Amino acid sequence: MNLYMYFKSKPRGERLVLAKKIGCNPTYLSHCSKGIRVPSPKLSVAIEKATEGEVTRYDLRKDAKSIWG
Repeated sequence: MNLYMYFKSKPRGERLVLAKKIGCNPTYLSHCSKGIRVPSPKLSVAIEKATEGEVTRYDLRKDAKSIWG
């Protein structure tokens, strides 16, 4: 599932909750979910863990296979 659909499937305020869990700005997460920005490899792993695998690092980055195999 991509990050945009993850936020759509959750109650309002989930972006803030996730941002606090992983230590980043909710606006940055919004930009990542809309494809404006691409999260770093480290942040991609943090998002994957915080969403319990609902959003994977492979969903977040087009170059994920070249990074993690």
